[in-house]
Amino acid sequence: MPTLTNSLLAVRPLGRFTVDGNPAYKRALERAKAAAQSHSNTEDHQFESADDWVSKLQHRVLSLYSNQQKAFEHRRLVQRLFRACERGHADDARQILTEDVDAMHGKDIAGLATLVIAAINGSADVMQVLVDFGAFMEHTDEHGNTPFVLASHQ
Repeated sequence: MPTLTNSLLAVRPLGRFTVDGNPAYKRALERAKAAAQSHSNTEDHQFESADDWVSKLQHRVLSLYSNQQKAFEHRRLVQRLFRACERGHADDARQILTEDVDAMHGKDIAGLATLVIAAINGSADVMQVLVDFGAFMEHTDEHGNTPFVLASHQ
């Protein structure tokens, strides 16, 4: 079995990191020691302010995260509602709108509203659920047909 020779170890010396040779590290260490030794009320106030700042920053990060999470959940519900409209699942549509009534105001990639999609797919039950929850009945498809005109052709 091969072993490491002393010549290989000499190429890259092993040892621990020291700050003795670096003047910038020495100055930073001296400043930290001096700040720790000189304890005054002003410094405590600065640390309280820093703690307040950190807590505000944490609160802001969490609120941004929660806003993104809410937006993600809303997009997910809109997608589920479109699927329910396409497949004619009135109970699913009712459950989704109970969770988030604003989900019905979304439009798909073609610009079609949920009521139009339900009409195109001939789902009177889903259309009734959407109307019960206050869907805007004047949305049109790409040819200018309202949902009720589309439903009458089914």
